[in-house]
Amino acid sequence: MVINLYEVVINENNSRSFGRIIGKIMCTGDGTPGKVEYYDTCKEVSIVRCKHHPLYGTTMSMFDDFDKKHFSKILNNSIYITTDGGWNEDGTVHHSGGRSLMPWKRETLEYILKYELPASLCASICGEIVED
Repeated sequence: MVINLYEVVINENNSRSFGRIIGKIMCTGDGTPGKVEYYDTCKEVSIVRCKHHPLYGTTMSMFDDFDKKHFSKILNNSIYITTDGGWNEDGTVHHSGGRSLMPWKRETLEYILKYELPASLCASICGEIVED
């Protein structure tokens, strides 16, 4: 399986689209750890183009070493998904069920692409499975 990683471009109308390719993940999707290859484009800067974004007009590193370490942790750790959540009478949060997604499984990688990347510190990147 090959997953391409792209920069996320925030356009002036606040929509998001794929930008430059920054790397790829090569793995089998069966739980065996794969390999992440980063390209030199990670070192390039990105300009925030959305006029409504608080960092409009500023530049930032596309995907630095800190982001790479964080992404590695996401890939190499299991993910626990809670279900049947709710509120206790005292206002605390509870959940009554859940399940774990094991690292480097296809289902886990799909979950990371769909939910983890957009909501994490790695929100500046997105991914797409391009080859099975």
